[in-house]
This record gives sequence, C-alpha cells and structure tokens, in this order.
Amino acid sequence: MYYITILEFAFETQFVDYAEVCLMDTQEYSVSTVLSSFSHCELPNLTDYSVLNKVDSEEFFFDPPLKLHEHLQGGPFILISSPGAVGKTTLAKHIAYKYHGLYWNTAAKRVSGTAFAGEVAHAVGIGKGQQQDLFYENLKSGKSFVVLDAFDEAALISQHEGIESFLEEIGSILRDSSSPSIILTARTEMAEFLLKTCQKYGFGITHYSIEYFHEASASEFIYQYLSYQKLNITAAQKTEIQKYIDHIASIIGNNQPRTFIGYAQVLRILARQVEDVLHSSDDLNSLRLSMKANSSSHLIYSIIQELLLREQKKLDYLKDLILPHYKDPESIQVVKNLYSKDEQLLRLMSFITFNGAISVSDYDACSKLLQEDQKLYQEALNSWLPQHVFLQERTVMPIFKEYLLAETLLNPSLEIFSDVNDSSIRSQIKLPSRVFLDCYLAISKNTVQGDHIFYIDVAYLSQTTVNQKTLCDIGPLESDDIDDADADSNLYLTFTDSLTPNKPALQVRICQDSNKPIYLNRLENMSVNFDGRLILKCGLFSDHVSIRNSTIECDTLELAGSEIVCETYNAEENRIIIHSNVTRAPGCKIIVRGTKNVKIDIPPQKELKQLLYEFSAYWYSFDSISVSTSEHDAIEQFVYGLKKVLEQFKVDKYGDDPAKFKDKIDARCHTGVKSRVLNFLKDRNIVYEDDYVYKCSLHLMDEYGINRTAYIQQNCSNLSLAYNRYIEWFDQNIK
Repeated sequence: MYYITILEFAFETQFVDYAEVCLMDTQEYSVSTVLSSFSHCELPNLTDYSVLNKVDSEEFFFDPPLKLHEHLQGGPFILISSPGAVGKTTLAKHIAYKYHGLYWNTAAKRVSGTAFAGEVAHAVGIGKGQQQDLFYENLKSGKSFVVLDAFDEAALISQHEGIESFLEEIGSILRDSSSPSIILTARTEMAEFLLKTCQKYGFGITHYSIEYFHEASASEFIYQYLSYQKLNITAAQKTEIQKYIDHIASIIGNNQPRTFIGYAQVLRILARQVEDVLHSSDDLNSLRLSMKANSSSHLIYSIIQELLLREQKKLDYLKDLILPHYKDPESIQVVKNLYSKDEQLLRLMSFITFNGAISVSDYDACSKLLQEDQKLYQEALNSWLPQHVFLQERTVMPIFKEYLLAETLLNPSLEIFSDVNDSSIRSQIKLPSRVFLDCYLAISKNTVQGDHIFYIDVAYLSQTTVNQKTLCDIGPLESDDIDDADADSNLYLTFTDSLTPNKPALQVRICQDSNKPIYLNRLENMSVNFDGRLILKCGLFSDHVSIRNSTIECDTLELAGSEIVCETYNAEENRIIIHSNVTRAPGCKIIVRGTKNVKIDIPPQKELKQLLYEFSAYWYSFDSISVSTSEHDAIEQFVYGLKKVLEQFKVDKYGDDPAKFKDKIDARCHTGVKSRVLNFLKDRNIVYEDDYVYKCSLHLMDEYGINRTAYIQQNCSNLSLAYNRYIEWFDQNIK
C-alpha cells in the first residue's frame, strides 16, 4: 500500500503505477480543484439524445465542499456520494455543463451488462467514421467523460445485479484508461456497493463525498440563488437574510444545524421564500416576523414535508414500471401512493425499532401488489430505505428524531409505536426541543392533547433565554366570541414571558372534553386551574413527578406516580388547591424538599387529610371568609382573590380591554376574599361595567402594578403596590 498527499492527487493529471492508494484526510475541497483535469474535455457530436445527453444550460449551482475518502488507482471511475437531499444531481449536471461532458440519468431506463455499449452506439453512431470506437478512445485518454447520475434510484428498477453487470461492462471497455472519465453519483450506502463492485473486478475508483454546507455558507447560498434569478439585493436586505438564517439556526439549537441548514434542498426552499418576498415587497424583515410563536413551525415542518415528498418522487420510475400491471382503480391508487409520507414514516419507525428489518408487509396497502411486484418493491426498499434522507449511518438524524417523535404521538398510522419507550427515536432524545414543538403544533393545528402537555411545556422552555422567566398556565379562556356558550369548557395552554407579562407568547388549545383528565409529570413555574381531573404520573423522561414553584387548582387530583416531589427554594412557593377529591395510588411516595413555602388547601374531610399526611404541616385556606390578622396571610389571600377574578377575563389579542359576562363573574366571585377583591377592583374602575359585561382596564392594571404573570403565579412581592391600595380601600370601606 502506498500513500500520496492530497495536493499531489488533486493536481496530478497522470496516474502512477500504484496498486492502491488510501488517503486519510479531513480537509474539504472545491469541485474545481478536484476536477481540474477535466478542463480540456470536448463534447462529441450526438445523433441520439434518448439517454446520453448534453446539458445545454447551467442550473443554479452552489459549490459544495468535497472530502476525499479513498483512491484505488488504475481505472476510469470517480464516485461522488452523499446522503439524500444534499445535491448530487445538481452537482452532476453542473459538472457535465461546465466541463463539457455527457449526462446520463441511470434511473430513467433499466441498465444491464450491454446498456453502455448500446447507448453509446445510439448516441454517437457506429458509421463509417467508427464514431463509437473514437468516443471510447477519447474516454480512455480523458478527452471526453460521462456523468452517470442517480445510481440509488437506478437500483430500484435495475436492481443490484443489473448495476453490477453495467459497471463490469464499462470497466472492461475502459480498462486500459490513462485518465478517469466516468463519474458516478449515489447515496452513501449505494456508493458502498459501487466501491465493492469495482474492487471485485479490479477497477480503479476514486471516492469523494459531498459534505453538508457550513452554516456560515447558508446566507451566501441564498445571495447567489437570488443573483441567479436576476434579483439584486441591498446590503440591508443581506442583513435581514442573515438574521433569518440565524433565527432558524437558533430554533434548531444544538441539533446539528449543519446537517439541516446544510441541506441544499432546505436552502433552496429558504431561498425561494426570500425570492417570493422580494417579488411582492422589499420587506425581508417579514420573514423573521412571520416565524414568531408557532408560525416558525410551519416553515420547518414544510421543509420536512418537502423532503418526504421528494423521497416519494424518487420512486416514480418504479411506479411507471409496474403500473401497467393494474387495471382496477383501487390497485392503481395503491401503486401511485407507494412510499407516501405515512408509509415512509411507518417503515422508518419499523426499520430503526426492529433492528433494520424491512418487509413489504409492514405496510398493509402493499399486500394489494402482485407477487412479482412485491418482490421488486422489496428489493427497492432494501436498497432505498437505509439511504433515506432522515437517516445517517442507519440512525435518524437528530433534527428528524424530534419530528418523528411528534408524528409518533399524533399520527394514527404510527400508533403502534406510541408506547415503545425504548425505541431509538425516543431513547435518543433527552428532552424535546423547539424543533419538536414546531412540528407538533404544525401537525396538530396548534392544539395539544391532554397527555402531551409535558412535551410541549419542556419544548417551549428549551428556548428560554438568560434573564427571561416563563410561566406556563393551564386553564379556561374566554373564546373570541363573547356569546359562545361553550367558552368556559375551552382549556388552553398559555405561555407568558416576563418580557411581555400581559401578552401571551404562545397560546395552544387543549383537545379535551370535560370527562377526560389532564396528565402531567412535571410542574415548574406552572399554574393549573380548571374544573376537572388532574393526574400526576411518571413519564418517559423521569421516574418521578416534580412540583416546583407552581400552583394546582382543580376539582380532583389523582397521585398516580411512584414518587411525587414537592420542591421549594428561596422565594419559590407551591400551592395545591383541591375542591372535591384526592386519590393516591398504592406505593406512591410524597416528598417535600426545600423551604416551608408550601400551602395545601383541600376539603376538610378527615380521610383526605390522612391520605396526604406528608402535607400536614402545610394546611391552608386561601378563600377565607374572615380577614387574616397575619399580614403575610392577608397578602396571600388578596393575591388569590385577585387571581380568581382576573383570570376570568380573556386576554384580548388585539390589545383592547378584555371582557366577561357580569353574571358569570358575579356567580364565581360572590364569597370570601374573591368578593372583597372584586368590589375593590370595581371601586377603583380597574373592573368596570359596559352594558352586560365587565371589562378590565389594562391601563389601570399597569398603574397598579398588576400583570398577568404576577397574579397567575401568585407572586406576592410583585403585587405589593396593588395590595397596599387594597388595604387602604379595605380600611376605609369594610372595617
């Protein structure tokens, strides 16, 4: 075995007498450097364009980084491989156009051991000038070359046997070549087959891989695309494009942004988005603004959907091959739907869950295929599925794992995997991130199921920045239509950030009827307030339920987890208010850690108090009829009453004063501290009447230091101004 340097290989146009050269190098190279020896090639005259074609026009091309893996000397082949959707076909056509070579889409027609000679004869002719032999000589000397594209797709119709005999034929014809002249493109796993085939027959081959674009190249990709589309952009617009890319990268976080933003197809989608904006206006700032809250999910989700659709289209050649075998509409539709989104996801989940097993029968619709077509499709799946765009070395790439987790939770087609806790999809995700959130909300149309709240909560919090505190609120919210009779049955998951305390950062409706419980296995900086049943149970990522700096208020609480840990630190406080009943599973442990800032308000029945004996030191009454003599307790009660009144009002998305029917407010706030606080708010016009509704003055709330985050979280220290005004009013009007 001999070794040469990368620079020697990159610039040397003549082969030396090495049996084998292996290169270990991590440096990345440009296409022009690697293919410098092709700069003097010439196109032959063609008499037929059915398979071998000239590329007459330059498509948009952005030079990807290439990495040299190995160089087996003495043959005509250069292999360029990559994962799916990285840009092999674009590169193949660019090479053929720029360096004057012929392009052959090997997936367009079945190939075998006689295909190369036959197609060359059709393309250049076999007449008096012996054009075919002349073309072979030009290939051997490096004066001409052919790009054979899409071997991964070709395997679907030609099978590995046909491809092997095809390569054997080419290698035999060009065995005594003095220069490489046949460029092959394939996905990574098919590339391995091509390499082994060349080794089997003793053909020399040089192997490069297309690397993902660097994150820093993303904006330059878009700039050049726009230039290709004859769109000139200003320096200010370039700045906005960079901000847009940075924003997407921030959403992806640490989940390998290069392997997502580095996809050529993803960058093309982003570039088209920018192009569309520029055609309609010059305001590129709208790109980032449109990605606020859950709208960014639709971008990431749509990118992923386009990649799935692209995967399906790769099977069009196989579909065209077998479609004539079917006459009835149902079977025809089955063929047309092969490798659909749901089928891809089901097969991917099966593949990664069951140790790489692939079977046509994994997808029921495929049973309608004829036996011979099932066999052909099975062979295609064996070749195709391991090279799926979502996979890298037979594992799901990080960003797609979170998408698959969302699909597993929501897609009925993947229901069989919903409880596979040790599957590679879930086990390799420590906690869901914003990517999961985006995909989940896109799939669910901005709703969340009652047993998925944990995922959404953790995913949203993953984007919280330093000095930013986020509150998660679960409870009823007035509908947009004030006349909606079912408004109070609507439950929402609302996130509010300390930076905008009176305006929800994200609001998601909970898909929940009144008879179904809500499940939680983590409550941190959370307020739960609804007339229903809450179940605390351990989840996928934890063997215990954590309660920290949170408030629980519901009719029934079920402690189903093996361990319930109530933690309070520093100024944090936990509050549990139960109106009807509490149940506790056998073996469920309750642990109280930290400070004594825990308040438990439950019905006075002796059996309930005994059931929660660990909390005996923390019994409390929030809605006291009498005014507490303790200032601390008085503040607690005031804040509780304030919360019970103000949480009735819808947070108006248009910035107007929120409203609520007077009779509903009066019915719910007619006793104890709630009644006193309501009268105080009415006296100071913070709550005022407008026909048959109460309205809440946002202006006066600000004046009194009342914000949503503070009263929902029952933060007494942040509501001290409002409390002092309340005490002044109480002393003047009640005592």
